[in-house]
Amino acid sequence: VGATMAHLATFSTGMNLEAMAALTVVAAAVWGANVIYREVAARLRRSEQQFRAAFDHAPIPTALIGSDGFRDVNEAFAQTFQYTREELLEMSPAELTHPDDLELSEAFMAEFIEREKTEAFARGMLEKRYLNRSGTVIWARTAVTSLAAVSDEPLRIVHVLDTSLQRRALAELRESEARYRSLVDLLPVGIWEEDFTAVGSRLDEL
Repeated sequence: VGATMAHLATFSTGMNLEAMAALTVVAAAVWGANVIYREVAARLRRSEQQFRAAFDHAPIPTALIGSDGFRDVNEAFAQTFQYTREELLEMSPAELTHPDDLELSEAFMAEFIEREKTEAFARGMLEKRYLNRSGTVIWARTAVTSLAAVSDEPLRIVHVLDTSLQRRALAELRESEARYRSLVDLLPVGIWEEDFTAVGSRLDEL
């Protein structure tokens, strides 16, 4: 900007007023464009830093996935699957998917890709099984959001919500109920349930 104004002072000698005015307008436009560019660049840097901090430190396993596999993963994702970040960047999501759920996963993604063509930020949810490095089955609700509207290529951000504990607790509850039902069925005496709500209400009226 300083150089532009210096050139303006040098070239203004001998110019008529119209020429000087035109040159002044050009210099002002250049200065304004530089100010706007610096402000936009600063905002972009802040936005990128905020996204990076949110991505890296999110407690939920999160991955950025392109058409050729993982582009980035956070620490929670790496810990969940027991691989390093570098190892995961050489892998594809299919390599973490349980073999019995591969067909389900592929069908989901085929439908999701079709939706991306008409929805700016398409979203989808799928519950399926994964395998970590040690072979442990991980049931998880997988939330996928398309970033194609803000990227030059198909990118999706994926959150993996582990539901293994909930499923295990539900299975144990069902097993307990089944044992209770079996015990009741085998007892040599009759057992029934009574609802004494009406009796209680009557007693309250006395």
